[in-house]
Amino acid sequence: MAIANNEPNRLAIDALDLQRDDRVLELGFGPGWSLRTIAARIPDGQVFGIDQSDRMLQQAANMNQAAIAKGRVVLSRGTFSPLPWIDSTFNKILLVNVAYFFDSNGQDMAEIYRVLKLGGRVVIYVTSRETMSKWPFSGPETHRIYDRNQLFDLLEVAGFRRSDIKIEDLQLPLGIKGLLAIAVKSRRLSLC
Repeated sequence: MAIANNEPNRLAIDALDLQRDDRVLELGFGPGWSLRTIAARIPDGQVFGIDQSDRMLQQAANMNQAAIAKGRVVLSRGTFSPLPWIDSTFNKILLVNVAYFFDSNGQDMAEIYRVLKLGGRVVIYVTSRETMSKWPFSGPETHRIYDRNQLFDLLEVAGFRRSDIKIEDLQLPLGIKGLLAIAVKSRRLSLC
């Protein structure tokens, strides 16, 4: 699994456009590779992660021991809704192979929008519906799968404007097709 995730993780981290003092959140951090990579790229910043798995929390803690000891990486075990942070906490948010497990009412994505600062960026990678529909383990009982329009919808329902969303089609090794969404939280115009 880790080998299949290397390229999507690398591309998604690059798309974050990290700055040295960013506050970054990764949802579903798995074994912690992306946390370590991000922490190395933001020497004056801080990386937070939340995952529902005790096993992943332990693996990520082991991989990031030094950064955790310095307070540069902070890990939590928990669900994606509600997130345990106040509004507008993070400049950047990363989700790689996580949106498949979001709730169907949009609350998980709305929480991401809530904790993202104005002008902040969220990057989401998902393997495309075209590829996942061929895999026996990714049926509707275990995964929500996305095509381009469904990924746009996920972000728009949460509050992102369509004009602030860009989705790239990716062709990965082993014939895997993916989608990389980049969305920026912009100021909403008030009609009052």
